[in-house]
Amino acid sequence: MVSGVSIVGIGATDFSKNSGRSELQLAVEAIADCLRDAGASPEDVDGLSTFTMNETSELDIRREIRMPDLRFFTRVPFGGGGGCGTIAMAAMAIKSGIAKSVVAYRSLNSASKIRFGSGDLVPPPESGDQRLFVNVGLMTPASRAGMTAQYYLHKYGLPDTAYAPFALTAREYAATNPAAFYYKRPLSLEEYLDAPWISHPLRRFDCCQESDGAVAILITSDERAKDFRGIPIKVAACAQSCGFDQIGLAQYWSEDMLELPEIPGLVRQLQEQSGIEVKTVDAAMLYDHFTPLVALQLEQFGFCEPGEATGFAADGQLRIGGALPLNTHGGHLGEAYLHGMSHICEAVRQLRGEAINQILEVETLLVASAAATPNSALILTKH
Repeated sequence: MVSGVSIVGIGATDFSKNSGRSELQLAVEAIADCLRDAGASPEDVDGLSTFTMNETSELDIRREIRMPDLRFFTRVPFGGGGGCGTIAMAAMAIKSGIAKSVVAYRSLNSASKIRFGSGDLVPPPESGDQRLFVNVGLMTPASRAGMTAQYYLHKYGLPDTAYAPFALTAREYAATNPAAFYYKRPLSLEEYLDAPWISHPLRRFDCCQESDGAVAILITSDERAKDFRGIPIKVAACAQSCGFDQIGLAQYWSEDMLELPEIPGLVRQLQEQSGIEVKTVDAAMLYDHFTPLVALQLEQFGFCEPGEATGFAADGQLRIGGALPLNTHGGHLGEAYLHGMSHICEAVRQLRGEAINQILEVETLLVASAAATPNSALILTKH
């Protein structure tokens, strides 16, 4: 077990399509909100953990929040796959004694500045693994995920409406969440079906949002957690995993193109560290960049059998009161897209008993960052 490490503060900016602020300003706002939540000051923080994709400088963060002692700073690759990895890096620094308290953060203007879904960020065709799909026209994440999505429907004999319950459930949660972009805007099946195709069988609402905003999370030791105001939430396990010969969102040449090769490694590590069987957790926050990849995660983490995930969702099992409440903040589909960091915040709120869509009985929670990419995951529990 990853004993002795807790999350004691969470913070965020507003989520929008045009923040009107720099990513540095967004990061500073989220970190300040996180420190307020924990009852902490900049003097209490001596470490930073973020993404290689984050454009904000640690020097600028330190200067802007007036952090007197920066002893540890690190960055995690693979975009969304690094979300829980930022917590893992912080936990290792704290356990080793390198740092006392670490802020993990992500700031992003992906609606008004860097649009991951546009295809503009695709490296040249001769660049490493990219040559395996760029040369055949798979220029965007949606185009690559669309191939997997189509094969899933073919293999299990499902209609192209099978993914709708994931989008509708996410928007149902978001409609009651004041922080969500789709607050008070639930999605009807008619609206879902009328939306344009992005990459068949993916419709518009099968794809995550592009958002502006920032999230910050404060991690410290259990012993120091007593000095902060926030209700401490235990990091029972943290893991990273990269499948053999894995390429993000493009497993179509594999023996089984529906396999998420990183998940067995995550499950093994999480269970070894925590002593908790992953499929027995009370709720989950799974990375919802595309609805079919939510289906595959549900099956391969063991929450339902292969080919059953779309029916599992259609039966209401992802709602509160169902077998596995999922992404109760609305997730990337309904709240905002911050590379999985807002999923960690929602897990903390649920375990504190402070969520807008509160689960009545929740003691253990799985958070997974991304799918079909090198991935990271957490098991969080109450103390």
